[in-house]
Amino acid sequence: MRSRGTTSHCRPARAARVRAENQVAAHEAHEDARAKRRSLAAWDEVPVSDWNYALAVSGEGDPKAEAKAVGDAFPWTPGAVPVVLTAPARKVPSWTLTPAGESPPLPPADAAQADEVTQVQLIPYGATHLRVSVFPRGR
Repeated sequence: MRSRGTTSHCRPARAARVRAENQVAAHEAHEDARAKRRSLAAWDEVPVSDWNYALAVSGEGDPKAEAKAVGDAFPWTPGAVPVVLTAPARKVPSWTLTPAGESPPLPPADAAQADEVTQVQLIPYGATHLRVSVFPRGR
């Protein structure tokens, strides 16, 4: 089954988010978990995959959703989600983690974006660990 995801604008005005039916979609950033302190059970999780994309949706059939059979699998794991959205996106090289490794604010509206359009997969927010669910709007 193929259907459409819905892109909506949110604050700030240069931001967009994607929903499929009643679920917020997120781009999963694969992470590396490292012990932050040896004396406490504290972890520092950093992305090891690309995550800094601007959505380049045209509003003409983007993003596309594909429903999948879940079967007996727990549907809130990345490999067993019931729906996967595919959306066009452009990398924003200047959008990086803060020096402390924290989530950065959205880049400025005029931030440089890659010319190449990449198709990114978005899955339900609850099935992700490190994630981006509010994106800058691409050109």
